[in-house]
Amino acid sequence: MSDSVSRRSVLVAVPLLGGAFVQGCAAPPAPPPTPVVERIAAYGTVRAVTPSTRQVAVTTTSGALFDLTAGPEFRDLPRLRAGTQVVVAYGEDGTVRIVTLPLPAGVGGRPWLRGTIVAVEPGGALLRVTGLPEGNGVLSIPQAAMRAFATRLGPGDEVGVVLAAT
Repeated sequence: MSDSVSRRSVLVAVPLLGGAFVQGCAAPPAPPPTPVVERIAAYGTVRAVTPSTRQVAVTTTSGALFDLTAGPEFRDLPRLRAGTQVVVAYGEDGTVRIVTLPLPAGVGGRPWLRGTIVAVEPGGALLRVTGLPEGNGVLSIPQAAMRAFATRLGPGDEVGVVLAAT
């Protein structure tokens, strides 16, 4: 009788182990899609202002330097001084503009999200950012000109991003 008990135990145990093995081999869930950046801006500090030519030099935390000519639509030039906190924003038309704080409203009801760059992948196609309220901190930049802007930034730079609607 002990032989029949052994056989039953083995017959019952094999299917249970087989089921556990199959469950362990299941594919992990797919990672969420990488959010796409629709707008990007870098926080910086005014280094110098030349009112006669409307030239403004802005540096970021990582030392990136942006030399900009403030367009006629920028009316805050007389208030800028060395040390003023501003934002250098990449515009939807491919231009880079200086913006005084706070940033204007986001795009299509989507807000600006503020974070700190950890890394910019070579070529600027991906940014790794901490401090964002959602996502895994990896952001995709689809436009070549926006990538060129992103490659000027570095670890420690504070950025604002508006993510594309999903």
